[in-house]
Amino acid sequence: MNIYLKYIPYFTARKYLIFFWCFFVFGCDTKDTKNETSSFPDSEMDSLKIMNEIISNNPKDASILISRSRLLYHRNLFDAALKDVSNAIKLDSTHQKWYLLKSAIEMDYFRSMESINTLKLAVRKWPEDTNLRKKLSEAYLIVKQYDEAIDNTQELLQFNPQSSDAYTLLGIIAREQKDTIKAIDYFSEAVQLDADQLEAWVELANLQTGRNNKLATEYYQSALQIAPENQNLLHSYALFLQENNELQEAKNVYDQIIKTSPDYTNAYYNKGLILMDQDSFELAEKTFNTLIELNQENPKHFFYRGICHEMTGDFESALNDYTKTQSLNPQLPNIGNAIQSVRGKLGN
Repeated sequence: MNIYLKYIPYFTARKYLIFFWCFFVFGCDTKDTKNETSSFPDSEMDSLKIMNEIISNNPKDASILISRSRLLYHRNLFDAALKDVSNAIKLDSTHQKWYLLKSAIEMDYFRSMESINTLKLAVRKWPEDTNLRKKLSEAYLIVKQYDEAIDNTQELLQFNPQSSDAYTLLGIIAREQKDTIKAIDYFSEAVQLDADQLEAWVELANLQTGRNNKLATEYYQSALQIAPENQNLLHSYALFLQENNELQEAKNVYDQIIKTSPDYTNAYYNKGLILMDQDSFELAEKTFNTLIELNQENPKHFFYRGICHEMTGDFESALNDYTKTQSLNPQLPNIGNAIQSVRGKLGN
């Protein structure tokens, strides 16, 4: 195997690919956008103008305030969106979904404690609503308030002892606290209560990887029965196979991803690395050709294709790819050595 490959890992470690499966529903947008409307597409701008006119004529129409809030939130105009949803709730505090919208905006606006307080207020209004308690536990998890998340989830179980979502949440809390045994127990309880609990199956597969790969495989297969075309899940499973040296099976899964999502670049990337591992450099080169057509800005794509060229004796093309790599990322490990090596082979 060529020396340049030794120092580059597979793209996207599997443990980081495992969704944010069940609870990061609020997002973490980093934009702090002023209330400007110049970036609105024409259709949204027309809708906004209509809403503005209705609200101007009837400022106590809470439903239109909510519609405008959602539109502004969609455009990351958090301050204006928050003002609208807050005013709507003052006018009519009987809608759970409006509290959820307000909490989501606050979380994305980096007002996590206000988001939690909004959910706590909603829970006080509807104490037996398990969905609200689930959202509150998820919010506690986002800010890593694990004790509060546990207490709230236990209260959720008092109202609904058969809640697989609650056991999944408790499993995630245990996993975050590095209590693997307890996490496995909670996730196992979740799938016993609901065999379609996708998040719990994937978490079990992740936790069993390296501990009991046979079980991990079974858990992945259970998850895939529920979501056979989920690209993130398929990619995670392919990485699991790849890490366990089941390379043909991993390639098959990457081919499955490519068939349904021909622009899913990570599948080409890792398939190309497997082919290089198997010394199939000509096939790998074709894979990286397609990858570069999809994304010409990633230096590693050119770097790996350069290795393929070098290993098949096309030193001129290898030098071109290595030079392109260096122009995109001069700090990429080993790129200087690669250029020096191929120039030596060209007699330069």
